[in-house]
Amino acid sequence: MSSKWSNPDNNGSTKGLKLVIIGGVAGGASCAARARRLDETAEILLLQSGPDVSFASCGMPYFIGGEITDRNQMSVQTPGSLRARLNIDVRVNTRVTKINTETKTITAIDETDPTSSKTLTATYDHLII
Repeated sequence: MSSKWSNPDNNGSTKGLKLVIIGGVAGGASCAARARRLDETAEILLLQSGPDVSFASCGMPYFIGGEITDRNQMSVQTPGSLRARLNIDVRVNTRVTKINTETKTITAIDETDPTSSKTLTATYDHLII
């Protein structure tokens, strides 16, 4: 069954589209999950500049007030859980530095290790910011 999201290849069969989502937390993670439900074959890459891909912002007053003392209790999803449940490639601490809409590429810096300057270049069919 062909999805409206799928792309035809040179042989006329379909392959999953490449979707890049910039920004995690509620909007980006929800978007990635919805995209997965629409197309099980899509390659979904979610880039988040901070350390958390999804967290319960409604719990922030409890964290600040000391009722929640472990910051990790605020995590709703992790990169690992999104990979395991939905086959979504999540990169945290990754800052997008360039978007080229003509070539449909993004360039990002992996800031996980501040002493490294690893960059990532990814192509996309659709980009969501």
